[in-house]
Amino acid sequence: MKTLLTNQLRKGKLIFLLCLFIITHIVSCKKENNEKDAVPVNTKDEKLYQTLIEGGVKAENIKELNEYYVVEGDMLFKKNKTDLKKVREYFNIGSSLTEPEILKKMASLKTTPNPISQWNTPTIISSVNVERIKYNIGGLSYEWQTAIFSALEKWVTIPDVKINFYYDYLTPQLAGNNTISFTDDGGILAYDVIAQGVFPSSDNAGYRVIVNTDFYNNYPVTASGKLYNMVHEIGHCLGLRHSNWQSRGETQSGAQLVNGTPQTDGSSVMNGGTALYTWNGFSSYDIIAAQTMYPYGPYDKWITSPEGKYSSTYGTGFSLFLLNYNDPVQITWNQNLVSTSAIDLSLYQDGVFITNIGTGIPNTGSYSYPIGNYLQLSSSGTSFHKVQIRINSSENTSISDYSSMFYITLD
Repeated sequence: MKTLLTNQLRKGKLIFLLCLFIITHIVSCKKENNEKDAVPVNTKDEKLYQTLIEGGVKAENIKELNEYYVVEGDMLFKKNKTDLKKVREYFNIGSSLTEPEILKKMASLKTTPNPISQWNTPTIISSVNVERIKYNIGGLSYEWQTAIFSALEKWVTIPDVKINFYYDYLTPQLAGNNTISFTDDGGILAYDVIAQGVFPSSDNAGYRVIVNTDFYNNYPVTASGKLYNMVHEIGHCLGLRHSNWQSRGETQSGAQLVNGTPQTDGSSVMNGGTALYTWNGFSSYDIIAAQTMYPYGPYDKWITSPEGKYSSTYGTGFSLFLLNYNDPVQITWNQNLVSTSAIDLSLYQDGVFITNIGTGIPNTGSYSYPIGNYLQLSSSGTSFHKVQIRINSSENTSISDYSSMFYITLD
């Protein structure tokens, strides 16, 4: 989440006057959702509020914004039990505390000093899930959708990172786990807040990015500016905090410094207070952070086909084309990567086991099988979605790899 930086407005007298106006109105990221901007509501969600307290959030860092609670300026949780389960998963909370215990914990949290400089959240995406992050888009303009497509590709194309995305045709309301839903904010964000993301929970990516489509009274955000902001918010969904949180006076409870990165990085795309920045690439430490958090494992490139990275060209993941669902799919793997005489192949759809393709298959590096016979067709009846293939050593089933999530389109 990012607010205006007036030092980004440098050209022309009109822009200079606009700068003067903005300076008189601007607020820091820490105060983006202060009492002036956050509209009080009559009914609190006590269970959600108490859950946030149980999770270690200081009471002063919880603000009300219509039907939401804004936490630490970066997390937006919906009331009325909508996000209660996800909040508990994020903070790893089991049973509720009693009221006296909550009050006692609140008192102790208020006196607890801020943690040292750190960058990423305590919960990141699992190694299996980071390669199959789904996303969907609801109610956003073509320009914002284009920015989202490109921003996803920026993260995917960082060298030696396992991050991958897959477009899910389901609406945000029907989205399952490990899905980032990009939606219009519906007027709930403060006028000077361009977007907000959510951090990962329960091994899944952050589940929401909301975009303020009338940001700063319809200020004309450039295509490059939209791209920058979406790269930043996706970074939050991947588990990255603001790189400059200390200098901004933000409270980052539970944050952790990523190995190999400094405590400050003026070029980081994850710096807060940068709503009017334009895309100029990742900093070298942004790249190190992604590589450190989500590296490839020793067997992650075992399957060589079907396999592919997300592409912004169509905003989708890897696709195969078949003339008929009975046609065999060619599965290939690096036969020299694992010392085994035989391998097992199995079929998954949306992360759920479907069937064994074959067991004890000679380790020759290639096998064909009509997997379409076992998959569930999409609602259009012309494709299969969210397909994955798993390979493991017949001699040691713990040695395994999943293909990227892919589509099969029937011509």
